[in-house]
Amino acid sequence: MISKQIIEQIRQIQFKTRKALSGAMVGSCSTKYKGSGFDFDQVREYVQGDDLRFIDWKSTARANKLLTKQYFIERNYRILIALDVSSSSFVGTGSRSKYSYLSQLAAIFSLVAEYNRDEIGLILFSDQINQELPIKRGKAHNLKILETIFGCESKANIGKVSGTNLDFLFQKLGQNLRKKSLIVLISDFIDEHDYTAKLRALQVKHDVLVVRYLDQFELAIPNVGILPISNPETGVCGMLDTRFAHDHNSELSLSLKNRVRAQDELFRSCGIDFLQISSSVDPVQAVVKFFKKRLTY
Repeated sequence: MISKQIIEQIRQIQFKTRKALSGAMVGSCSTKYKGSGFDFDQVREYVQGDDLRFIDWKSTARANKLLTKQYFIERNYRILIALDVSSSSFVGTGSRSKYSYLSQLAAIFSLVAEYNRDEIGLILFSDQINQELPIKRGKAHNLKILETIFGCESKANIGKVSGTNLDFLFQKLGQNLRKKSLIVLISDFIDEHDYTAKLRALQVKHDVLVVRYLDQFELAIPNVGILPISNPETGVCGMLDTRFAHDHNSELSLSLKNRVRAQDELFRSCGIDFLQISSSVDPVQAVVKFFKKRLTY
């Protein structure tokens, strides 16, 4: 029996997402294909190798250069959402935990997939696979995914320490995901493991999209003196001096920037599109815009 709070969370995110989708030009998911297809896309300049049958002679005469028609070819996706539920996801410097944002992002991707009649699945991971729902299609299945996403926070065992192991996740996905799929990876990417090789191998077989959530504290560290801190993924405690952290050249500030920069460079080198989200960004608009651009909706 799901709680009234979870039902309300689902209702609100469904309303916001469907409202955004109805206002966006979102239709059947498509890929651009030089040739015939289901829907006309645009007239563009002819390049060598284009099918001569689709040259637009009227536009060519007006523009005085060779132009061709480009079409969309329709297809549906198999989408797997991999959602981080490690200990660092359930902390935050504001009134809300990171997971309250991560869960919203996962739910929005799931609803966009449902809107497009895609097959959708879910994996909750930390340093292990915590829960898995198979890739299927349908409103009932999507509702189960939403219930699992929003129900996770209420079941979180605050006393339990769990780290993040993306290397393990990528290995499991590479072994178990047989058909080519779109993997939407949603995490804060706080992980000390080297997952470079496994990520590259996964991207070769599948299509990986990265959604990274950064807390405001990770983007700009305020001067709040010396703080007692605890690493939620290891349980190690210590003291953090933030008196000079707001200086862009401080050791702490540079460390955070270098971590993000290294991840960005890795994603680009793997040909992976990524979206960065913080609490100052509207997640619904950001995801719909991202889908529209990335998947050519």
